[in-house]
Amino acid sequence: MASPPPPPPPTPKVEVPKVKTPVRIGGKVRAPHILKRIEPTYPPLARNARIQGTVTLEATLTEQGRVADLKFVSGHPLLIQSAMDAARQWQYEPTYLNDVAYPVVLYITINFLLQ
Repeated sequence: MASPPPPPPPTPKVEVPKVKTPVRIGGKVRAPHILKRIEPTYPPLARNARIQGTVTLEATLTEQGRVADLKFVSGHPLLIQSAMDAARQWQYEPTYLNDVAYPVVLYITINFLLQ
């Protein structure tokens, strides 16, 4: 009688890189400090129309603290593009969770006030 064939070798364990999902600011995750803030240019049409207000954006920051993604939340339509152009240039300190840098999602508020 022939002996049964040997069992197949175990399949090697492949390490799947972990994708870091952005964490939201709040609870034990504090907002990162801004290191570089570029002020927005007041749009001439908005200035001439004497439009003031606040633009709120939702930003996703990379592990290095750079703005990777911006979404409009609220604000006057004439002020949005200028706010987004400025916020894209902002630089934050990295945010750490358990000593590991993580991307974060936060809200950016930009005020437009006529002098």
